[in-house]
Amino acid sequence: MVNFWFSAFKPVILTIEILAVAVGLATVFGFLGKLWWGFELLDHLRLQYVWVLVLVLVMNAFVRHRWVWVLGIPLGLNLALILPLFWHPISIKNLPTENTLRILHVNLDRDNSQFHRAIDYIRSQDVDIVFLQEVTPTGFDRLKSDLSQYRVILSRPQTNSQGVAMLVPATPSGAIELLNPPEIIHLPDRSERPLITATIRWQGREVKVLSLHTTRPRNAGTSQFQQREFDEVARWSRQQQDNGYPVIILGDFNNTPWSGRSRQFLRSGNLIDSQRGFGLQPTWMAGLPFPLQISIDRCVYSRQIGTVNRKIGSAIGSDHLPLWVELTQIP
Repeated sequence: MVNFWFSAFKPVILTIEILAVAVGLATVFGFLGKLWWGFELLDHLRLQYVWVLVLVLVMNAFVRHRWVWVLGIPLGLNLALILPLFWHPISIKNLPTENTLRILHVNLDRDNSQFHRAIDYIRSQDVDIVFLQEVTPTGFDRLKSDLSQYRVILSRPQTNSQGVAMLVPATPSGAIELLNPPEIIHLPDRSERPLITATIRWQGREVKVLSLHTTRPRNAGTSQFQQREFDEVARWSRQQQDNGYPVIILGDFNNTPWSGRSRQFLRSGNLIDSQRGFGLQPTWMAGLPFPLQISIDRCVYSRQIGTVNRKIGSAIGSDHLPLWVELTQIP
């Protein structure tokens, strides 16, 4: 029977096994991102590595090539990084569900040719704060005219991918209070990318909120600059917490929760990932099948905060899917 399976599908089996070996090597090289920026990119495809390695190991139950079982090692390494996303750090049943904070993050995609879908989606959401990224001047005009139930608090539309805006309901829910006008900051200072930060009063506490959009790593220079951005945001997070403020940071991180860079960022910033306990929830690329997508639109926060609910929105014509989170404070 083994010889039959191998003879009948030999070209396919050999191709898949070669791919699996490459995936095994990529698994290891992904841990070496500090040595070369290309290795750091390999760190983000661990979910795809799992699909390939599981396929090969299942196939090997019929083919029975002994050496293939060695691929269980890289499979275990990848699963060790991904599976914690399915375990909530705090039992959701123990989290308060009154006066929660609902935030919507949407990367509109500056080249979005179906902008009406984004408008329709945002209009359908009942949230306390909306953060928008890749806001162009043309898109901003449509937002102002077509989203009457929201009002723009701060905006900086741009023709590149760095335009931003913050919206709140025209009729506030009363869950939060904006204490000061939101501001545009730059992290690091020499960055051209505008980031919106706001101070809100929520459940009796003053909380700092930051809409983050980091540089997409396309080469050694941009990868190094993204690392600098994460370092500066982590420093900002610690400073706010040292001053007694809980923090919430969300947006297009251009980085996955299982990457070494992301894990270092969480440790340095004393932050927790809202995705813990909610599984994979990929957001990019929106046009690809689920197994090929990765999670780069994210929300993290300080330890005084927990996630009651977290959802990925429907397709809006962007290459990103929206991120919706409902947060509470931990007594």
